Amino acid sequence: MKDFDFDVFLSHNKADQAAVEVLASQLEKSGLKVWLDRWNLLPGDPWQDEIEEALDRSRTVAVFVGPSGIGGWHNEEMRSALETRIVDRNRRVIPVLLPGAVEPDKGGLPRFLRRLHWVDFRNGLEDETTFNLFVAGITGRPVKSDLRTTTFKDQKAVERKSDFAPATRIRTYRDFDLRLARTSDDKLEVEIISPHSGDGRGITSMPTYTTASIESGQDASLQQIGEEIGQALFPEEVRRRFETSLHDATKAGEGLRVRLRFHGKGLANIPWEAARLDEDYLALRPATPLVRYVPASEPPRKLSIPGPVHVLGIISSPLDQAPLAVDEEKARLEQVLAPLIKSGRLRLTWLEKATTPALQETLRQGVHVVHYIGHGDYEAKKQEGELLFEDEANTTSPVKAGWLAALLRDHGVRLAFLNACRTGHAAGGVAEVLVRREVPAALGIQVSVRDDVATAFSETFYAALVDGWPVDAAVVEGRKAIVNALNNDPSQPDWVHPVLYMRAPDGVLFGQG
Repeated sequence: MKDFDFDVFLSHNKADQAAVEVLASQLEKSGLKVWLDRWNLLPGDPWQDEIEEALDRSRTVAVFVGPSGIGGWHNEEMRSALETRIVDRNRRVIPVLLPGAVEPDKGGLPRFLRRLHWVDFRNGLEDETTFNLFVAGITGRPVKSDLRTTTFKDQKAVERKSDFAPATRIRTYRDFDLRLARTSDDKLEVEIISPHSGDGRGITSMPTYTTASIESGQDASLQQIGEEIGQALFPEEVRRRFETSLHDATKAGEGLRVRLRFHGKGLANIPWEAARLDEDYLALRPATPLVRYVPASEPPRKLSIPGPVHVLGIISSPLDQAPLAVDEEKARLEQVLAPLIKSGRLRLTWLEKATTPALQETLRQGVHVVHYIGHGDYEAKKQEGELLFEDEANTTSPVKAGWLAALLRDHGVRLAFLNACRTGHAAGGVAEVLVRREVPAALGIQVSVRDDVATAFSETFYAALVDGWPVDAAVVEGRKAIVNALNNDPSQPDWVHPVLYMRAPDGVLFGQG
């Protein structure tokens, strides 16, 4: 009996590429060896010869039929497979109906394919029974449902479990860089600029929702907002490239970091963190962290730390601003970080007085993370953000984002955690300016958040960070902790409000020395 290199050859119309890749990924996770042109053909290969050879080396050929029917070379592959089956009855040909396909007896399948038992995914790719039948057809033996590998639908269900089980740490990420620009007719131009992700570009409608839409509680649900933003961010060609890049990264045991680069006014006011694809919020998945990226001419070096990570806590509560419960805020952060402090992985100190001279003096002692709790502001006309520090009389002393950046970067601070309103609000906001002025990463807040939400985020974020997680992956963990704190309900928008700006290419700010 002939040995085969592949369990199944996937023959499809190019128009059905995205749906076929979803099923191909699940077949691989079920332990099958899959041949798919986009995965196996390399630039410069004689593609016709490669396809003919792959057909000969595959035990089974699955012929996918979607809304567009049978394509040109697709038809040749199908005929070749059927001719081979006539000679060798052990070779299998499986017709597969995709969502949107026409009824088989109304032209959905060619007459000679209708004689074969087909697999029908017209009710959805996530149909478990149909998937089991498909695997059984490929292998020639039934699949027990309790032994089946997790499907696409099951993976999503696991992510939605109430306790959000701890994620497997993804140590390395590939980058999927998107350049976003506003066109002259107020459309959104999206272009892939990652050298290894292929070319892709599209022009779509500008999202109508902004951060203010979420803050004001407009009638639209977070799901509606997320779907509109997801459709705008991933037009057809860009989405195909994204899905292929994510598949390749997953096969290599890596994640795919979505890095947004803004070119034009107003783009930073859109809550891109809410982007939703196929019922998934990208920013809630460790495999697809989403960051606002500020390119660096010289990437920041990693800082090897022989001892604990030093966090400097700052609480600013000027007498002429809305009062903060300073003692409560201190106690809350100390409680959140207590396990990390006790284990010796983190050290927390407090700035005795929230003035810039006191900050400058303390920074000379060596600080890795600045954690600010207080008031922030943003002047939209000037596109300028600031933090409201104190003067010697305990009244407001505004510190512009540019000057704060000069203080922090010159003393080697790796991360600014800004628990203050409007610090992640828009271009020129404090977080964005800090990173543009060479601080490796800054985490801002778009709108005010509840104390319990801030606590949940901080606890999980810092735990992941000191464990060596990339900062963007640690933010994902923090977002998931917010969902847990909100009765496991991702439809509440609080997890969208933290905004990460980053210039560290791999997201790793420091490691233990």
